[in-house]
Amino acid sequence: YQWALKKDPSHAVARANYAITLYSMKQYEDALQQISKAIDLDRRNANALENRGKIYLKLEKYADAVQDFSTVTQLDPENKDAFYYLALSYYKQGNLAQAQQYFQQALTGSKKKDLAKKYLQIIAKIKSKKP
Repeated sequence: YQWALKKDPSHAVARANYAITLYSMKQYEDALQQISKAIDLDRRNANALENRGKIYLKLEKYADAVQDFSTVTQLDPENKDAFYYLALSYYKQGNLAQAQQYFQQALTGSKKKDLAKKYLQIIAKIKSKKP
């Protein structure tokens, strides 16, 4: 990807793919930098936004993750995995009401629906213990 980016630094797809490679190598800060450049080149790329949201989750930047996953759900409402990750971001922030709402939406069509169910059970237990 570096070769392709030297030839064409404005190639958003090559930059996004390079970011995914960096992410898989656990180089999250570098991946964030590259995926953000890719998004600057194509702000409506829901896939790149979703991947940046995942990087934000790894970096524990939950507010930024919420923003990206919210945008993905608006750009591509059929992307139920984005609803799962949005819910997870809210959960990590301690916003259980929002997390519950989006985990519910992830139950139909998300590859992460089993995890969404588990989080909904956890949220229900937490809520049942509150006075």
